[in-house]
Amino acid sequence: ARRWWDFAINGDARPKYNGNERVLHHYAGALNSVVLFDRALVAREDVWLWRLASCAAGGPLTTIRPSSGAASMGWHGDPAKLRRDDLSADWGRWLHWH
Repeated sequence: ARRWWDFAINGDARPKYNGNERVLHHYAGALNSVVLFDRALVAREDVWLWRLASCAAGGPLTTIRPSSGAASMGWHGDPAKLRRDDLSADWGRWLHWH
């Protein structure tokens, strides 16, 4: 999932916010994968659906910090930043399902 407003409202860049920045690999992408995997289990031959579900689940994994294992709310899409956000997010629902 890609979101537009989360960094402006909740991200670590709020004090220096200067526009609308795209959030890449948003933690909600993993939530989207739940229904995609459910559908893929019904349509087992649909390779595209399996790829889509896997990407939805895998993208948010890139926001986990290797040094601590803590999750970030997303990846900064601004080409000048391209880093994990310093603040975390609610990963509980996806990790429970996973």
